[in-house]
Amino acid sequence: MKSEGIMPLYKREQWDRWVALFINSGTPMTPTFDEWLKDHRNDLAKFKRQRHSMHEVEVDIDAYIAWTRADSLPVNEKTRADYTMQILIERMKEAGDFSS
Repeated sequence: MKSEGIMPLYKREQWDRWVALFINSGTPMTPTFDEWLKDHRNDLAKFKRQRHSMHEVEVDIDAYIAWTRADSLPVNEKTRADYTMQILIERMKEAGDFSS
């Protein structure tokens, strides 16, 4: 059975800021960008081998922080996933792939 998922993509130049932001969140991030990228690529290859479709969505730390502050949301793994999903939904709506 084929399924779809979503994976955030981070910018190398923002990595240290992501780590610092999530260090006390209960779900700390991989210490280095290169470690994260290796894990990301391995996970992506695993999903593809299992015939799963993955959407990779670039997330910007400043936009994420602004998004959490606008609605007084906590900085944690759940809101990071929710934000990533929101970006994908907006992208699909703009492309006409998703009805509102």
